[in-house]
Amino acid sequence: MYFLYLTIGLVVGVLVGFMGVGGGVILIPAMVYILRMDQRMAQGTSLFMQLPPLGLGALLLYRKKGQVDLKEGVICALGILAGGYFGSKMAIGISSRDLREMFGLLTMVVAIGCLGLRVCESLGLQWGDVDFENLTVKVQRSFVEGELYPTKTETSESELPLDPDLGAMLLNHRARSTYSAA
Repeated sequence: MYFLYLTIGLVVGVLVGFMGVGGGVILIPAMVYILRMDQRMAQGTSLFMQLPPLGLGALLLYRKKGQVDLKEGVICALGILAGGYFGSKMAIGISSRDLREMFGLLTMVVAIGCLGLRVCESLGLQWGDVDFENLTVKVQRSFVEGELYPTKTETSESELPLDPDLGAMLLNHRARSTYSAA
């Protein structure tokens, strides 16, 4: 199990160093869904691992309530330290354009995970399907073998809520994208 903690820390560290993301976007879901931690325990342990740059006050409150696992936090933090170093080394050797494209891909992967879409449904999404004002995403088509089709079932066709942070991230990405047509 310690190897799994270290691996999660290493992956998050690489993403932090390579893309500048990881803490809340990757680490907490990994602890909840892979390590099967309670949400509050994951948040508290994440704060412990990110203590130097974040808030000692919040950590102390979580710790007082018993919502921090120090042992798992230390092991994962070692992985973040090593991963951050190696992720930074990789990013330095890659062009800014390529990094932007990789970050866009990471944004799409996060969006798919947050919305719970099938891969073919996520590939069928277009900017016009995202309602940034009402924070919803309309799923109405699938992309299969190079062609757009209706969704697999009628129940797949739906309007899903969009997390405000993810909405802001997508809006920012759309503004920078050359593919911003609806």
